Amino acid sequence: MTNREQGRNDAERWFERYLGEHGYEYDYEPDFDEVDTHPDFLAQRGGVQMVCEVNGFEEPPPSNGAQLRARR
Repeated sequence: MTNREQGRNDAERWFERYLGEHGYEYDYEPDFDEVDTHPDFLAQRGGVQMVCEVNGFEEPPPSNGAQLRARR
């Protein structure tokens, strides 16, 4: 597994930094012989593996309740 930032967009690069900062090892777009799709990440920590698909948002979510109330 690698920990070298390879993401193609901001959301994937942010997620890679998150994984690295929280002690996960990961592969970017790993090949799985059993499936036709290519998930974004295969991450592991403490002997547990997870497959992750990352999607970004055009507009970031509000960072606090005040911003949410202001939009209504």
